[in-house]
Amino acid sequence: IIQQGDALLDLGRTAEAEARYRVVVDQLRGTPDALQPAPQSDPAPVFEVIEPWRAWTGLARALQIEGRLDEALELAREVETQRPDVLQTPLLVGDLLRAQGDFDGAQQAYARAVAVAPRSPVPVARQAATYLLSGDLTGAQERFEAALNLDPTNADALLGLAQAYAQAGGGTSAVEFRKAESRLKEAIDFAPDNLTPYQALGDLYLAYDRPDDAVAEYEKARQLASTDLLTLGRLGTALLAAGKAEEAIAVFEQRVTQAPEDKGALLDLAAAYREVGEYESAETAYNQLLVLSPDDLGIKISLGDLYVEQDQAERALPLYEEAATRASDPDQLAQARDQLGKAALRLGDASRAESLAASLIETRPELTRGYLLLAAVREAQGDQDGALAVYSDGITKTDDPLPLQLRAGDLLLRLGRAPEAQALLDEAVRNNPRAPEAYIGLALSHI
Repeated sequence: IIQQGDALLDLGRTAEAEARYRVVVDQLRGTPDALQPAPQSDPAPVFEVIEPWRAWTGLARALQIEGRLDEALELAREVETQRPDVLQTPLLVGDLLRAQGDFDGAQQAYARAVAVAPRSPVPVARQAATYLLSGDLTGAQERFEAALNLDPTNADALLGLAQAYAQAGGGTSAVEFRKAESRLKEAIDFAPDNLTPYQALGDLYLAYDRPDDAVAEYEKARQLASTDLLTLGRLGTALLAAGKAEEAIAVFEQRVTQAPEDKGALLDLAAAYREVGEYESAETAYNQLLVLSPDDLGIKISLGDLYVEQDQAERALPLYEEAATRASDPDQLAQARDQLGKAALRLGDASRAESLAASLIETRPELTRGYLLLAAVREAQGDQDGALAVYSDGITKTDDPLPLQLRAGDLLLRLGRAPEAQALLDEAVRNNPRAPEAYIGLALSHI
């Protein structure tokens, strides 16, 4: 039964997997020593012994995928209490705490995993990834390097190290770039038949806006594993960045042919079609996705965006309305309300757009979405001073004021108030020295 659950989880059939795991968990929960290791037999069994704790970890993984993190964490803690000697149990607790944003708790769990398996690179790489998520790039680099000292071919550590160096350099630092490039080339020399270092080096080149070099590395990875979905996805993305849209589409189509039910593959293909204006093909891809996941609100929002790109806001409206009504994730809800407001404004319903903008600002004042939408409403109403007031208010309250500064600077320039635009955009450049759009805005203000 546990193996059936594992197979179903691998196929993405989460609800069915959950049901299988629950059969075992419900039957064994409360049974003394149910999760303890089976006694050694002589002779050893021919087939793998599936220990009962795997039902607990499998069920927790299924619940995690469904977004039921509290239930999953309760199960994970339960199984770690009974089997602290199994590496997977503290790893699972750490993963779930990290998903909840509890980075300190996650690091403590991963430290317990390191104590269980001190020669394994897996918990060390998880520690590094957690440092990366929390913004501690130095800690991330040190732990990724430690994981590679244990296993120079570890995929998570190689890919994570490339990402850590790319973030540390902001896509511009030559010093950080050379460090990462040198480290990844060492990994290639050590294991030239391992595709992961080529993928990681491609990621690094892409982060530093060298898409042609990225394509070359991903092509090397494809030569080692021509059907690897991860490699094909990265190659397609790099080809798009290199301006080779038709080649990118061919790669994404190959990926979909190999994995017709892979949502990520279909999403990438739809995005590539949109890039070249093949809207009918993009719509077909989104409809394929909705056959696979009819209740996926993210897909419906993307389909609505496609309609808006074709100036068909009336077709997008019901999709956004459904998402704005049903979304439980706060970020997706904010996205749906924002897109709904934009569509309403396109259709001439400024009152509805204003109401949605006000709701966004009230519930999520840290996001730029609501301020941008409300300012757009004010401009549509011919109230430029009102729009500037909205931008000014948002700049002081949002986590990322740069989009508001750029829009306000553009409006000031259109109003002939260049000195004010220069002052605003100069501040944007000081606060965002690695944002090219800030420099472009400042340059325009001086023309």
